[in-house]
Amino acid sequence: MKICAWDPIWGPNDKLYHLASVPQVNKPFWHLPSYLCDEYLPKYIPPRKLINCAGSFWNDVYLGSASVVADPQEPEDQVMYVIDSRFDGKPDYFRPSDVIKEPRPLMSMARINGVMRIPFRDPHLMPSGKIAVVTGGHRWGCPVGNICEIEISNASMRICRETILGGSMLRFKEIERPTFIDDLMFFSVNGSSPILHVAKLGKDNLYAYHSEVEDSRGCYGPAIDKNFRLLYWNKGDFTINRVPEKSNLSYQSGAWRLIRDANVYQPSSSAIAAFFLNYQQ
Repeated sequence: MKICAWDPIWGPNDKLYHLASVPQVNKPFWHLPSYLCDEYLPKYIPPRKLINCAGSFWNDVYLGSASVVADPQEPEDQVMYVIDSRFDGKPDYFRPSDVIKEPRPLMSMARINGVMRIPFRDPHLMPSGKIAVVTGGHRWGCPVGNICEIEISNASMRICRETILGGSMLRFKEIERPTFIDDLMFFSVNGSSPILHVAKLGKDNLYAYHSEVEDSRGCYGPAIDKNFRLLYWNKGDFTINRVPEKSNLSYQSGAWRLIRDANVYQPSSSAIAAFFLNYQQ
């Protein structure tokens, strides 16, 4: 039986973490009960009422996100959570729909039975020390996809800026998986042919669109480290690129290019066995 793997991130000690699940007939992958895995070894799954979305590590904590289980035909309500990187104890949750009661064009226009449904996922630390979180998008009735900025202090979270995007970035149906280094943001766009994109921070403290990443067609969900090593997953077959030993990005004549490795990460037989031992239908 196949294990689908997606949304790779850099974990403690440069280890590869990612989401993984077992495909089910007539069920999209973002509605599958997925584990956060350490190279296919299951590490964390949220309570059954939640479905894992992408996250990232920040110092000794994991910044996670999840969708609240609901009718797959309806826009999801999403939460962000913080838990220690060893996944001990209970996470602290932030659910924007608890505080945002009216539609906002850059956050969500979706309201079901009088209650807001707000996208809020893929948190990632920015160079500023604040956290970027994906929100907005056509599925929630918004004109464009968006990324907002939040601040975490003493286990409490608040939205600082409703958007970190300049006008040239406010044109995509849905933005996903932003990842940051220096003044650059790499990201994916849902609802179009999978390819990686890059934006650059401007003097106005907003990100402006730069370009597509050359030779990245079919790649999705980037995660970059301080050495410009980029992780991604292959959207066609739910495999993850092998951890690069050195930078797999080049920049020449104003263009970013991905140096692709034809090989994908292959889990060990013990990791596969552990996954199926822990997997919950």
